[in-house]
Amino acid sequence: MSDRHGRINAAGDSAELPPPADFLTAGGPAAAPPDHFRPEQWDAEMVDRQELGDEDPVETDRGRQESDARAAVFLSDLHAADGTAAGDDFLESHLEPDDAVGGLYTGFFPPGKSRAGMLIRCLTFALDRLAERAPGVRPDLVLHGDVINGLELKGRGGTYVSPRHEPLFRAMANFRRRGDVFWLRGNHDYAVPSGPWRRGEFYVNPALQLLAEHGDRWDESNWPPGPGNEGSKLAIEAGSAFEVHAGVLRDGSFKYLFSGVDNLRPWDDDALKGFLDRRSKYSDAALLAAVLARFTDIGAADDSDAFKGALRRRKTKAYRDWLMIQGHTHVPALVPGVYHNTGTWISTLAAPGGKERLIDAFPFVLVYLDRGGERVEEYYLATRPAPGAEPRVALQSPESVNELRRSFGYKDAPSP
Repeated sequence: MSDRHGRINAAGDSAELPPPADFLTAGGPAAAPPDHFRPEQWDAEMVDRQELGDEDPVETDRGRQESDARAAVFLSDLHAADGTAAGDDFLESHLEPDDAVGGLYTGFFPPGKSRAGMLIRCLTFALDRLAERAPGVRPDLVLHGDVINGLELKGRGGTYVSPRHEPLFRAMANFRRRGDVFWLRGNHDYAVPSGPWRRGEFYVNPALQLLAEHGDRWDESNWPPGPGNEGSKLAIEAGSAFEVHAGVLRDGSFKYLFSGVDNLRPWDDDALKGFLDRRSKYSDAALLAAVLARFTDIGAADDSDAFKGALRRRKTKAYRDWLMIQGHTHVPALVPGVYHNTGTWISTLAAPGGKERLIDAFPFVLVYLDRGGERVEEYYLATRPAPGAEPRVALQSPESVNELRRSFGYKDAPSP
């Protein structure tokens, strides 16, 4: 069933996303000084952050945020940045195919709009859905990591978050009129900025029996949090610099050939080498390759460590058999009652058979207690069917999420 007015009853049903709710967009950047958008202060806070140890936050209760809300919306990995054509993954036209370089996806100029507009429409849909299925609840909004792409911003000299993304943070602040907002630390936003939201490391909800975290705890190359781990060094020393590094072709045109390096999936050595090889005929990729060569085991296409970590959580006395929600891997996963991974809100660059393809499919998860007190888990994907078309949202099944995983170059989500 498809219905432009939002009636979704079963997996596979889709609907046109509603216009943004007025209360989420109320106000504007003229509010001075806006508590929800202070890029200069946030930049300083990342510099002045306190070092975090390598202990497990959940085991030590570090950064715990608890709620008894009967509904919550989860999303992660937005990677909002400086608004540049080549260096901001939260822009609608961050990457485009370019015939001048054989159809490869490059950073595109001029910069496009922020994806904040689509995200706010998703929040509006979630609130409308709850008003229908769980009336009277006051939901939580949980952003579990990598809202801001702080590592790359540091690698480009502390460039501030772009004003293009101000509506995102305004909506987060305005959401508090209907519920609480939680911003959990990720590996890219290793210091959550101050603002009108609750900051933490992980979120627990006994009423819904779920735990949400970023998920970097299970990634040895990105642990402990901060700029000192191998993954952070890679992002700061290589990714941030080369995403915005312009190549100049013989006709004098600028091409941002390396902009999609962070969008690449599967994130493994073979995929990265292929990415560089395809660009080497248009630009000298030797310098980037040399930087990357200092890192061993850059990545692995198998994201099972995250799932194994979730199963470990579910075996503890405090969270036995709870639902676990993570992000970080940029790979969606849906194992009902056990594990959800909210993927990412950046475009995914896949290259099956060496031909590059951009996948724009943006997940969010809605968990709530229905009128009978039963927990309901709904996994959605927001997409735009065609350039310029109205965005739509579709309710997913484990099978449809596995199909998306396969298009990224990953195996199906593991069974518990």
